[in-house]
Amino acid sequence: MTKKLATLSSMLILASGTASAEIFSGRASAMGGAGVAGGDYTTSAILNPANAVYFRDGDDFGSFLNVGAIANERNDFLDIGDELQDRLDQLDGTLVTVEDAQAVSALLSELSQGALSGEFGAQFSVAIPNELVSAVLYTRQNLLLSATFDYSDEDRNYLDNLQLEPFLEDKLTSSATASGYAVRELGVALARTIPTGNPDWQLSLGITPKYQTVETIEYTATAADYDIDDLDADTYTTEDSDYNLDLGVTLTWHNTHFGLSARNLLEKDYDTVGGNLVPLETLVSGGIGYNGDILTALFDLDFTASRLPGGEEARFARAGIELDMANWAQLRLGYRHDLEGAVDDTVSAGIGFSPFDVLHLHLAAIKSSDDTLGAALEFGMDL
Repeated sequence: MTKKLATLSSMLILASGTASAEIFSGRASAMGGAGVAGGDYTTSAILNPANAVYFRDGDDFGSFLNVGAIANERNDFLDIGDELQDRLDQLDGTLVTVEDAQAVSALLSELSQGALSGEFGAQFSVAIPNELVSAVLYTRQNLLLSATFDYSDEDRNYLDNLQLEPFLEDKLTSSATASGYAVRELGVALARTIPTGNPDWQLSLGITPKYQTVETIEYTATAADYDIDDLDADTYTTEDSDYNLDLGVTLTWHNTHFGLSARNLLEKDYDTVGGNLVPLETLVSGGIGYNGDILTALFDLDFTASRLPGGEEARFARAGIELDMANWAQLRLGYRHDLEGAVDDTVSAGIGFSPFDVLHLHLAAIKSSDDTLGAALEFGMDL
């Protein structure tokens, strides 16, 4: 059983990602994911379409690829699974002692108190700056999955009463569950500067029409019938496509930016194969940022919560700073805090290289105090 659970856990770490809110970027992820009110005009335009106007003089075209992932383990889920796997492999088909049965029962109970979750994101964007209407065309895929384990009463009774007979792993009915959802988007962020009548203030408005495909995943299986290939089978997944819309506004005073964005204005519930609902909800976020020649400082706050698999909600505050060295190299630090307490706080750091401000390579690392690790990479060209 646990060999299969370990396979599932490893797969989740490698192939999971956030479904609705998180934007992975070698730059933004190093700054806590902040960017509603500033940052680079490509990734930040996905967070707030009004940011598409904040290109530099001389920018005519930009193309960027971003990938990232983060995984969280609760209560030593993987270590306990490995220990249980070794014990079951050793005992399967043999006569066991009361102590052996109690040890297996204790490990199954511990495993049921843990969990594993992961997020994965990737996007490719093409930016076309323009004084009339700036555009950022992008495609992105986000996936969020979680794995849990349920220790059944039948197994508890079986192990409590096991004596003078072989232990058979196939008799165990405890089950592993993988649940989550994925969102694929194709959109274009459009933004324009609106005259305010005051040269010290600049107002920009943005809109992102986009086409979304949402896939839900809900897979539960016991040891006897578990198959890792079933995770993408039609029996355990549903898929639906629709149009959606993001709106954003920014107000700039000298180097200080104020931003407000609303993503996924058209809310919708998606049914899983088990009859549960996965809501795609509007995320409203505000931000303030300072964008100087050397220092960039950003702070974002979610005004609405994002639903996580399992029913919990998360609402983040994000902060980050960047030090730029002559447009050739950058150092970044960031912090993310969940105001709802469902997700561990994370700290992040990153470095960037941008020779001649044309080629870009940016790396980010993410860590929390409770077995959460992540990384993001950005590679691009800005002409």
